[in-house]
Amino acid sequence: MIEQEAKALTAEEHWQSILDSPEYFLDAIDWQNESFNFVKTTREILSTSSFLDGRTALSNDHDGYSLPISEALGWHKQGITNRPVNRFIFHMSFCGSTLVSRVLDHPGVTITYKEPQVLLQLASIKAANAEWYRNKEQWHGLMSFVLSQLSKRWSPEETVVIKPSNWANSMLPQLIEDGGSSRALFLSISADDFLISVFRGGSDRVQFTYAVLIHLVTAFPEFTKVIADVEADKLSSADTFARLSLVVHAIQQKAFAQVSGNISLADSCQYDYQELLNSPAECLQQAATALDLDFKKSQLNQSIRKNFSNHSKVTKRSFDILDARKVDQQVCAAYSDTFSRTFAWADKNLTSSNFI
Repeated sequence: MIEQEAKALTAEEHWQSILDSPEYFLDAIDWQNESFNFVKTTREILSTSSFLDGRTALSNDHDGYSLPISEALGWHKQGITNRPVNRFIFHMSFCGSTLVSRVLDHPGVTITYKEPQVLLQLASIKAANAEWYRNKEQWHGLMSFVLSQLSKRWSPEETVVIKPSNWANSMLPQLIEDGGSSRALFLSISADDFLISVFRGGSDRVQFTYAVLIHLVTAFPEFTKVIADVEADKLSSADTFARLSLVVHAIQQKAFAQVSGNISLADSCQYDYQELLNSPAECLQQAATALDLDFKKSQLNQSIRKNFSNHSKVTKRSFDILDARKVDQQVCAAYSDTFSRTFAWADKNLTSSNFI
């Protein structure tokens, strides 16, 4: 998180403006001081930022605004009338979710919040089984407040879509159920494409994927033994991380399957990375329908043309799918033996019947 001094707010009327206005974005939770930290920002900053998880400066006045958690939750509980419909893009790693978020972000129709830090923090306290999570009434109020803050509209006709980090795949049932009714897009990726993507990104992606694994296994402890077995085997580093990467993939598959029929889901759809690349218009229309977004076909097609030729995470960098596929082929050639051994191992050790 970007360090900045947070101004304590005590005037109730000032609270109201903070809690009601989308210009004040819920940036983080300060557990030590038991407060919510907000930044004053703009729609453009939130829309153009690839991540809202602390890596990007979001404030436009260089100040922070702090509200006590207990008092903010009390205000929220008293003010609840109709719960908003939460719209989510749930995703596995490296599946094109940032690209989809950019396509679906269109002024006057939708704004998409990409990986808010507060949801990572909630996932972390759930993983730690902290008191805020163990007290279910307290947790429910906390989740409801956070989601309501992330649903504040910049204009009455503009819908908000939230793309949590895949770190939040450890708490999909809570996200779907605790904030009211939900709609969701589930973006997945095949095991083959996932493994290629991890190795294509080098050591940074390997380390990120291992961190995700350590986090997610707290919610899916049935995978603990297979992880321990892999780490105990005398394998090369490449073989070890390849197997652990497929464990991460399997956990996320189970996380998606776990909530596919959740009664709190008003509507949902799912497709994978290759389907997105091969049929973008069809996939994005399915997403817009499931999320109940008021896109005109011309608007959606225009957004697809604009965003599919640009790098989704790096501004002013073009993207060519043919070049990307050439790199993938090079990765496959370099690690062909490792990948073959890994998938043979997975066929024996990562079948769904092993992790019921």
